[in-house]
Amino acid sequence: MLFRSLYAPSVDQFSNYRDQTWAFLNSDHYLATNKYAALYNQLHHQQVRNYHIIGCIYSEMIVQANLELNKTKILKDYFGKHYNDKHKIIACFDTSFIDSQDAPTTFDDGLNFYQDIIKILGERDDILVIIKPSKSPSFFIDLKTQWSSPLKGQQVVKLQNQLMKNSRVYWAGDTGDLITIISISDLVVTHCLSSCTAEALGARKKA
Repeated sequence: MLFRSLYAPSVDQFSNYRDQTWAFLNSDHYLATNKYAALYNQLHHQQVRNYHIIGCIYSEMIVQANLELNKTKILKDYFGKHYNDKHKIIACFDTSFIDSQDAPTTFDDGLNFYQDIIKILGERDDILVIIKPSKSPSFFIDLKTQWSSPLKGQQVVKLQNQLMKNSRVYWAGDTGDLITIISISDLVVTHCLSSCTAEALGARKKA
């Protein structure tokens, strides 16, 4: 049995995988996105009284936003004269990067993520990109924060600043509205360990 895996690769392998992250949950109610999430959690040492399968709440909110939001107006607010209705909108969501080789997502992953966005912007002039980082720049460079890294953190922030200055990029910041961003986008791209892909797919958005 593997005790260090955030998830099992398939339903058939549920009994072979465990992770302490999901153990010892003792709430009265657990809200699961689907029956597989509920089943996998039940295999751990939990004292949850009731498991409820409710689907993805954020997906429902995105579907509702699709009906209510004026996509064209928002995109013109975001991109000004650089927007036209022939552009494809790509929403990019990163994750929490940590400067440690033991972390599932390192600062090197963050550097590659932002470099890839810069690359595709250079290759395709028919796209506009909305970026919502999970953390503010201080996360990477403020020595008072737990996971800052003076060297690689500066490199990540440098790439972020480069993207902020690009006229075909709207930098939503770490407080950006996820629901609105996914709703007005044609494609959602997320780094691993980010839930936005599942939320977009649940709303029948391409991801």
